[in-house]
Amino acid sequence: MKLIKPAKTTLLGALEAVILGVSGPLWAFDDDKTINKIILDKENFLDIKAYQPRKSLDYQWYDSINGARVFGGSLDHNSLYALTELKFQSDLSQYVTTRIQAKQEVFYAIKPFPQPVLEIQVFPWAKNIGVSILGTTPYDKRQADLGVAVSWGRQPWNFTQLRWIKVDSEYNRKNPFDDSYYNENPTTTELEGAYKIQTKHIIRYSFSVDSPLEFITPEIDGTFKQKGYRYNFLYDYQLNDQKLVGITARGFKEEKSSDEIDLHQDQNTTFTSIDVYWADVNPDKERRLGLQIDTLNNRFNDHIDAGNSLKYSLDTLQLYGTRRVPYGAHTAWDFGVHLAWAMEEKLFTPPESADEQNDSFQGKFRTSFEYFSLDRKSALQLHMSFELDNLLKSPLNGGGASFQKVF
Repeated sequence: MKLIKPAKTTLLGALEAVILGVSGPLWAFDDDKTINKIILDKENFLDIKAYQPRKSLDYQWYDSINGARVFGGSLDHNSLYALTELKFQSDLSQYVTTRIQAKQEVFYAIKPFPQPVLEIQVFPWAKNIGVSILGTTPYDKRQADLGVAVSWGRQPWNFTQLRWIKVDSEYNRKNPFDDSYYNENPTTTELEGAYKIQTKHIIRYSFSVDSPLEFITPEIDGTFKQKGYRYNFLYDYQLNDQKLVGITARGFKEEKSSDEIDLHQDQNTTFTSIDVYWADVNPDKERRLGLQIDTLNNRFNDHIDAGNSLKYSLDTLQLYGTRRVPYGAHTAWDFGVHLAWAMEEKLFTPPESADEQNDSFQGKFRTSFEYFSLDRKSALQLHMSFELDNLLKSPLNGGGASFQKVF
């Protein structure tokens, strides 16, 4: 089993997990059947925050039923942070709605891009009660996901939906390629909703639970197991038409193990991110000030080579501020300052003198050039970041790009 170990940084941020407000199905089983020995860079959570969409772009995304967006940036010489979302909806009548959605946020390991999800939603009485069939359409039928959902309300706002998905639903019945099979079929159950209450209270939430998965590969005497959950919650209070205060909380827990010939490894990963902020979304002077706490813990156990085991944690307390300055009909500058205290710990098994505890100040300055359409529904950004904690020796910290289109 190949371990994923980034050269300098790996991203876990955010979970923002999923992450960043909720806008579509969150497939927790992601076809990654590897065990990951996670080692991050202490500035990783600053990188992630710097590359993510600003508040006004998020609200554009929440308000739309059709859109596409990609946000990405460099984490090191070999790795990128990337958030990709696609969503398209068509109301065929007051009774039938179709929807295609896909979302991925990659961070600490290589992940295959998920198949888009097709949802056929029926409102039998043309009211707010809906029932849905969901599925993916890969060429390999073994990997087709199938599910059902019930909902109250209609997207994008003032709705709640409960989904149940059977992952790789036909794997055991349609596998002419080898002897592998699921001893326990994976399923994901998810509750998602979004509400605007009295024009003052904005609430978005998602919680998904993965049933225990057990995948058998007889040819290598292999057994892979996985289970976990993910959550995401957003609450914004509108002070007036342009200013708000809010909080987001997100995270996940994942347990994985892999047994093969001459291999016995497992990992237990938890992530929590809490962001408290004030924002002014006035398009002529958009500003945001916030305090964010990110905590990642990963216990990696190698039961054959105990010296390879590692208990890793990274905690970051980050103060950040951003400011967007339009200066033309199509152009703007966007600036961000991120200051943080990072606490990293590496504990080996058995205990050795190699154990490390590293606490340090981390600082980043981000500048972005933005080119946008006159209706402001399309925005292209080019980013560049500089290290404030090492400005003289190594000032350049990486770059990135993003594009969002809603309609």
